[in-house]
Amino acid sequence: MASLEPRRTMISTGLYPARKLQDISFDRPFTHQIDLVFPSDPQLEAAFRSLETRFYTSTASLVEVFDAARDLEEQTGPLPDTHALSTDRCIPDVWCLARGVLGVNVTKEVYESLGLQGSKLADVFTGCSAQYSLSLGLYSKNGNTRSPAFIRDALAKWDRTRAEAGQGPWDFAFYLSSPENATGPFSPSLATPHTVAPVIRKFSNVHIPTPTLLPRPQVPRAGRPRHDGMDVDEDPESALEDWNEDMGELFEWLGMANMGAQRLQANDRVDPYVAVYTPPQPSMVGEITHIRWRGLLPPSLVQKIVGTAVSHSANSSTPTPSASARPFIGLTVHGTSHAPVPTPHRIPRPEGEDTVALILAPEEGLGEAVVKAVGGEQTAGRGWSVQAEIEDVQTKVLGRWAMVEAVGKWNARFG
Repeated sequence: MASLEPRRTMISTGLYPARKLQDISFDRPFTHQIDLVFPSDPQLEAAFRSLETRFYTSTASLVEVFDAARDLEEQTGPLPDTHALSTDRCIPDVWCLARGVLGVNVTKEVYESLGLQGSKLADVFTGCSAQYSLSLGLYSKNGNTRSPAFIRDALAKWDRTRAEAGQGPWDFAFYLSSPENATGPFSPSLATPHTVAPVIRKFSNVHIPTPTLLPRPQVPRAGRPRHDGMDVDEDPESALEDWNEDMGELFEWLGMANMGAQRLQANDRVDPYVAVYTPPQPSMVGEITHIRWRGLLPPSLVQKIVGTAVSHSANSSTPTPSASARPFIGLTVHGTSHAPVPTPHRIPRPEGEDTVALILAPEEGLGEAVVKAVGGEQTAGRGWSVQAEIEDVQTKVLGRWAMVEAVGKWNARFG
């Protein structure tokens, strides 16, 4: 049995609303699955049930995609919510389009034939094959060292080389916020539509934790006083070890709930020689609801789901008559690991990982806080960034959050 490659994880906690929660959708422009878990609540279920989206699949040459994207931007302006991604069939050759920039990952041979400037990924990652990452703007003002006409000719040459090698056109999926203005391969009449609706399941008689999501205990450096209010008789190292264990158990439960694992059942009687599982404490027995969206999920849908979870917390600090467990929401966003987004650097791989798991626990009496929020409407610039007015907002704290981000091999998200 092959061993799993090492993953790197980062855990953070805080109070919400918080800018970091808004950044989930921005940091991962390509998402293929979202899982949501919470103690069953009809009102909350109804709020998520209405969240749907539609994406398309099509086949075309890359130069046709480039032309269609330029045409669309000329008609509608910047493309903040236009996303396209080729399949992983030809990896390491793969491309994506997001926020007005075409991200391309290619082999050394293809890179040398294109005549375009890119980044050698072997300079970033040790032990990977010779691959290059390119960030190609649709317009020259993006800072390209080559003109859009030169880029188009290079892509057309690559298309011809692929055709001569028998690889044919590209299969890709795409999402458009304004499909009525699209032409060429982005035209809905020439593509296959796919509606993504939430799939809802319920699991009764399961162990449900009661998360508190306390902040990470501070371990002072030698000779420095503590400032976290920890009891003077409490060992900081032990407190941190207990906190890590509690968080690990909580997110393990969330992962098992996403899978509908039988181990969570209160009447589970598995042979202890086969598997042993103890739910996080404290916990109670009740019913949970699991909701899943799967497909090419645009950042706008991801943000709607996160926003719905946060806004619902304003009225969920105490259990509803139909939800006896303490309210909380567990959200898992699965990024598409073969998408060659220019930042952060990564080696596109189908078996890679780029996942964020979030737990929201509403809590009264936490006061107010100043948070960084996006003021006004977000607009995308002609580059791999979003220009938005950031302002300090005084707002009521709704609860606590904890987040675990995990990436696989050859992903520079954590440096």
